[in-house]
This record gives sequence, C-alpha cells and structure tokens, in this order.
Amino acid sequence: MKQKALDRTDQSYPIIVIQEAGLDGFWVHRVLQAQGHESHIVDAASIAVSRRRRRIKTDRLDGETLIRALLAFERGEPRVCSMLRVPSPDDEDRRRITRERMVLMQERIQHSNRIKGLLFSQGVTDYDPLRRGRRERFEAVRTGDGRDLPQHMKRQFDRDQGIGKSGNTRLRSTLLEMAWLWLRHQPGSALSRWFNERVAQNGGRFKKVMITALARKLIVALWKYVSAGVVIEGAIVRP
Repeated sequence: MKQKALDRTDQSYPIIVIQEAGLDGFWVHRVLQAQGHESHIVDAASIAVSRRRRRIKTDRLDGETLIRALLAFERGEPRVCSMLRVPSPDDEDRRRITRERMVLMQERIQHSNRIKGLLFSQGVTDYDPLRRGRRERFEAVRTGDGRDLPQHMKRQFDRDQGIGKSGNTRLRSTLLEMAWLWLRHQPGSALSRWFNERVAQNGGRFKKVMITALARKLIVALWKYVSAGVVIEGAIVRP
C-alpha cells in the first residue's frame, strides 16, 4: 500500500491502523508495530455512538465509526475514545489463564445450580453437589416424600464424566491438545506406551478415539501428581 502511494504521488505516507479489542488478542498489533506501522487498539465501549445507529450494526458502519474515532484521536480531541495499553506476551498469557479459570468457575456454578434446581423439584434441599463425597451421598438421597429419586434423574446425574462433545468445547480442545503434547514430549512414559500399543493393535486407526481416552487417563494421573505427589510412570519430571 505504501509502495502504491509512493508510485502515484512520489510521497511516502505513514500507515495508521486501528482495531477493536477482541478475542484475537494483541498479536496483530505487535506484528504491525514490528513492521514500523502505527497501531492502536480501542475499547469499543468507549466510542460514542449515535442512538439511531445503535439499532443498526454492520461491518461498514463499524469501520466508519473506527475511522472517525481514529481521526479525532490523531487530532488530539479529548475523551473521544479510550485506547488500550497493550500487555506484554507474558502478561497476556497470564490474563488468558485467569479468564479461562473464571469461565470454568462460572460454568461449574451453573451446573451446580441446575442440579440443585432439579433436586429441589423433588423436595431435596440439603444436597450440595460441590462437596466431597457427593457421589456416595447421592445414593442415599430421597425425595421429600421418602421415595428414591426417579431413574431418569439418576441417569442424568450419574452419567460418564469423560470428555464429551456436549461439554465445554474450549476445555475439550485444550485437553486433547495437552494429550498430543504429552505424546510428543513424554514418549517414554507409561501413558504414551499404552496409547501407541492400542493404536498399533488397531492398525493405526482410531487415533482420535484413543487420544480422547489418553486425555481422560492423563487428567487422572496429573490430579494424583498434584494432590498426592504420585509421579506418572516413565515421565520425565524437572527437578
């Protein structure tokens, strides 16, 4: 683009880029700055929008709004918008971990409230699905009138707690990626040997099925390592 402008006008113009903060992170901003371009990331909520246009949202209108905000910002107009401070890559990673943890905690609360709501409909008010020993205590739970819980409700609560496609998609992807990384960096571990043996028995097929099974086993093994210090057999652990 700069070369085209130079060829047509014999003048070199700077390139100034503005973008809204979003899920893509800040890597585009870093690439643009590394190439010598001026880049800004704006908080979309800080841009004043006409009340009439609030009901209409298209890419063209959003682009025009960003251009007007950038021009006003470059002119030095106060309070026209709020530009974000770009964190370092390490800070961005730490923020992402914190955000993912908050999302998981919110989903955990939602599932807990849903279970409590289903039990409340049967007259059960003293069961906490987040306490230890909840599985054992669940077998003794009775409805408000002394009956066993309906079978369909028991099946709903007592289903497989593995990595299902109906669960958190981002968490599922992270766990599967972790399993692939484990195979790459811990090839001599017992879990990696188990995976390779099972895949070899099937002639190299069903890798996707087996990687899910490996992820389940890896979660349990890592939990034992974190909670009780049980090192995974054959794993290389840094001192």
